[in-house]
Amino acid sequence: MKNFLLLVLSFVVLTACAPAPDVVASQTANANTAIAANWTRTPTVTPLPTATRTPVPTPPEITVLDAFFYNTVDSAATSKVVLQQGEKYSVILSGTFSNWGPTQWTTSGMCWGISEPRPMFPSLNKGNGQVGADPYHFFGHPNQGGGCVNGQLVNEFAEKSEIMLSVDGQNYAILDPIIKEFREDHTYSYTVTGQGHPLSVKLDDTPLDDNYGQIFVIIAQIN
Repeated sequence: MKNFLLLVLSFVVLTACAPAPDVVASQTANANTAIAANWTRTPTVTPLPTATRTPVPTPPEITVLDAFFYNTVDSAATSKVVLQQGEKYSVILSGTFSNWGPTQWTTSGMCWGISEPRPMFPSLNKGNGQVGADPYHFFGHPNQGGGCVNGQLVNEFAEKSEIMLSVDGQNYAILDPIIKEFREDHTYSYTVTGQGHPLSVKLDDTPLDDNYGQIFVIIAQIN
């Protein structure tokens, strides 16, 4: 009986202290609204920095017009295309050769520089040996021949290899390439202006019949 009275008393106290139904409903609605708002809220995105693009310069367009070999045993070689008057052209010369026969390199040794064992582009139908010249530079000289006197290289002979170009159909000259320094790939680029004639290439050397090695010539128009 005592326990029953205690249980009734507890129920009366809880009932008296409980919030009204309309208050409970209002609090429940507010809580549901807050939960829904947080659930559907789009998260704030921190924008990434915009990448800075450095414009790449556009290289000039190059159109290859002709390519041919000049054999240094021949008097000259001429392009199949005409270099138009006033137009700019890029001429590329590549290769190695010798002004002397193969035995001149082996019988008396080197006068100056370091030779290479064979041409980049050997001459056809003849013997090839060591080489010491490219389209613009001498880089080796045997201890024989006109450029070497008493075991010393004549100064004026040491620089240019005497490959000559002509753009006017008659006059030849040793032109300076864009980069004058000796290049281990033996390739040099020139800029020439057309004069209404084909390009001709020759070696200023006498005699020619002991020479060997070819020069590869590329002509391109700069647009």
